[in-house]
Amino acid sequence: MTNLNTSDMEGSDLNETENNLSSVSILESTPSDPFNERLTLAIQLYMDGVAGNVTAVQEAHRILEQLRVDYPDKPLVDAYYGSTMILIARDKTEAFDKLKWSKQGLKMLDNAVAAAPHDSMIRLLRGKSSYNLPEQHFYRTKTVIEDFTLVLNTQSDTLDTEKQLELIYELGEAYNRIGQNQEAATHFRRLESQTQSSAWKQLSKQKLQALEGKPAIENLPNFSPTSILIEATRSVGSALLTWADDEKKKEKKKEKKKEIDQQKAEERAKERAKEKTKEEAKEKAKERVKEKAKEPAKEMTKELAREKAKELAREMAKKLAKEKAKELAKEMALKKKKK
Repeated sequence: MTNLNTSDMEGSDLNETENNLSSVSILESTPSDPFNERLTLAIQLYMDGVAGNVTAVQEAHRILEQLRVDYPDKPLVDAYYGSTMILIARDKTEAFDKLKWSKQGLKMLDNAVAAAPHDSMIRLLRGKSSYNLPEQHFYRTKTVIEDFTLVLNTQSDTLDTEKQLELIYELGEAYNRIGQNQEAATHFRRLESQTQSSAWKQLSKQKLQALEGKPAIENLPNFSPTSILIEATRSVGSALLTWADDEKKKEKKKEKKKEIDQQKAEERAKERAKEKTKEEAKEKAKERVKEKAKEPAKEMTKELAREKAKELAREMAKKLAKEKAKELAKEMALKKKKK
């Protein structure tokens, strides 16, 4: 039997949620619809958050929080808001904070389902969020079964064929977690019969082999949610501390990855700065070429101006010479008369 480990909160299942939701036809947004534009942005950030982007989670949470104020009574917004809280819980380092944010997110998701019980997208969001929470702390597997069953039985474009197969597998895993082996085997056989993928068939075969010889319903150790909550509140019980330790290790890995990403970002920024400097240098070179191209024209203009000035000077000199000749002729004429 395969149980959900406490590390599943940030494991591959949660990271795969982006793929599960990326093919969903969520809404038809138009440039003139501010609600859909803002919700679409929040969903994109949520997807990035599912993939591990902590900053995107916080920004999605901020946008969704304001959307709930501006547009109340929108169950889909509440569902994404609650799912984002689950991601915030994932990124917290303290066990009590994880528990608090997870409980708030689940409450928001439950309210969204209560408001729109037949909405496949809302059911998928709640089911996925619940699927990635440790069963021994949250007791949400029955909710997962309810939500996934409704999504698979609803004729809609919420999931494509591949995602439906994935949901059938996860539904089998959910039944397996709570010891309902017969139901788990039914879904693994359903998956095996509905796919041509060798990977899915091999996985289904392995799961069915693991269930062979087990009773139809298996009694598994039961944990009291009340006692766990009391223990967590009073002394952060050992189970949650183990969870926190696992999360801290992951947090260190995340910090290391963040440092590497930061270095890469700085390198990209330097490259962009270099490219910008090159572009600016090219532009300056073009300007210099243009200026040099203008210089011959300027010189020619100056030369023409000089020639024009010389021509005017010559004309003026000729004119003055004529005037002087006339004056001399008059003087000579006057002298002749006197004689």
